[in-house]
Amino acid sequence: MLMYNILGISVLVILTYSWPSMLFHLVATVGLVGASISWYEHNVDWWFVTLGVTFMSTTIASSFELYSNRTLQNVHHFMREKTPCCIPYIGCTNSKSVLTLTCIGRGLAGLSATVACYVSWSHRDTFWQESFPVRVAWTVTTSLWLMALLPYFICLIQCAEEKVKKDSDIDNDVDKQLYSFRKYVAMWLVHDVVLGLFWLYLSMTLHHLLKDDDSEWRTIFLSMISWHIIVFVIRELYFSNVWSTETHVSCCAPTTRSRWGDIFSLVGMAIVYVVLVHIVRDSVDMGCSTENVILICIALIVAWFGKLLSLHSPIKPTPVDQTPTGRIRNSSIKIDF
Repeated sequence: MLMYNILGISVLVILTYSWPSMLFHLVATVGLVGASISWYEHNVDWWFVTLGVTFMSTTIASSFELYSNRTLQNVHHFMREKTPCCIPYIGCTNSKSVLTLTCIGRGLAGLSATVACYVSWSHRDTFWQESFPVRVAWTVTTSLWLMALLPYFICLIQCAEEKVKKDSDIDNDVDKQLYSFRKYVAMWLVHDVVLGLFWLYLSMTLHHLLKDDDSEWRTIFLSMISWHIIVFVIRELYFSNVWSTETHVSCCAPTTRSRWGDIFSLVGMAIVYVVLVHIVRDSVDMGCSTENVILICIALIVAWFGKLLSLHSPIKPTPVDQTPTGRIRNSSIKIDF
């Protein structure tokens, strides 16, 4: 038994050191699986516990992914060195400052979501008579989520400069990199802002669940999930270089691993969505069929496996050589969506 414990701890340490985001995504997946089983068994206590674990794990995994994102880390080399900022003492063309502020905001939102789960659990007996504390808790959570988007919104405005008019390869390369950055961040912000507005509306209208007809709330909830899937598909098809290729390769070649990862993730998300539509279509009361909970658990595992296939070792950016005036002479950044 001791040997198995040591082996398990060793695996966790290796995962934490090598792929921390994947480890916390795994914890979030286990949390969602636990939440599905709790919903099936009408276990309110474990439902909120597993949701709280999921929220915190997803927040931590998102922070690790932000700090390992080469697009967000390296594009500041192509921005102007001095740009006036409306936030005092913080330059939003500094990738470290923007990433730190964003991660702090998301961390507060994740912590608030965990607290909201506790508030919801503590008011589980009185919720159907008065839901005001629960509404406040979830409204604060979604507001913090939206506020966490402000640093990159400001950064997007600051670096959205006009294209350089000179016919220079260097200037054209700078324009391309800034355009790719603006496209990436704009798509990200549109997705998160709309998703946050959906959550904000659902949080503020939780009292609609107390009415005899809660179809409007359930419709908005399903629309939110539909929005997430639609944006995921559009982002992968039109804003990602995963599907571009310069040479002919087989469908099972190592270079197509990320494509299969996206396919598995999309299939898992689609299955979860279909099952949720079936469950939430009539009511939001706890309980579902055995087939539904099995499908959701399998779909979550498939989605995490797709995330694992998309995993890759970070590539160090090409060193940036600059002239005394600070203009970039030769650099290359691979945009990774």
